[in-house]
Amino acid sequence: MRDEAGSRLKKRMERSSEPEINAKSPREPIIYELLRGNSEKNSELRSQQWQQEQEMHHREKDMEIQDRCYQIGDSSADQQVEEEY
Repeated sequence: MRDEAGSRLKKRMERSSEPEINAKSPREPIIYELLRGNSEKNSELRSQQWQQEQEMHHREKDMEIQDRCYQIGDSSADQQVEEEY
């Protein structure tokens, strides 16, 4: 048993000392890195989209408040005009 383990270890050591012909260069991106990059881009896009939606929501709320204030102002102005007649 030990002889087999020793021979496997020896073969492994010999293989690791030989230069690998099909070894990937360190510059080539791994698929996981590409996926992570895509995921980061998607999360950035989603956060930007969420911020834009929030800004739109706030603008709509501000416009509703302004419309209500304008309507209240108009109705009070209408009442003043009716009181004058």
